[in-house]
Amino acid sequence: FEIPARQSLVIDLAGREDLQAAIALNSSGFNLARIVGPALGAAVIAGLGIAWCFGLNALSYLFVLGGLFLVRLPERPPAAPAAPALAGLAEGFRYMWHTPEVRTLLGVTLVSAVCGTPYLTLMPVVARDLLGLGPDGYGGMLAAVGIG
Repeated sequence: FEIPARQSLVIDLAGREDLQAAIALNSSGFNLARIVGPALGAAVIAGLGIAWCFGLNALSYLFVLGGLFLVRLPERPPAAPAAPALAGLAEGFRYMWHTPEVRTLLGVTLVSAVCGTPYLTLMPVVARDLLGLGPDGYGGMLAAVGIG
């Protein structure tokens, strides 16, 4: 729920004329965070311990919240009354089912999410128990995931 909501703000923040550059910048920032974040986290865990890592991560959210409070979106005209949520959900499923391209893309995404993403949950155990790595090695593995 969070990622689509955040991505839907890009056009409001950048405008249509800069949308392509804004999407590229958003994607670059996301991927850079996937590389730098684990490396910094590993350094903090190795140097200061896990509690400091969690504490600094929590502190970083204060900066994010501060930035969000500074965002000023343009005024929008009042939206027309929306259909009931379940009716909209049913319409979305009908569209997906009757549009082969969308159905295929969502199917690939589903398989990737169900079969591919859980490795992140297992990675700490693999790093520690199978590979004998410490926090720095685990952080390196996560950074490698971000690099691709």
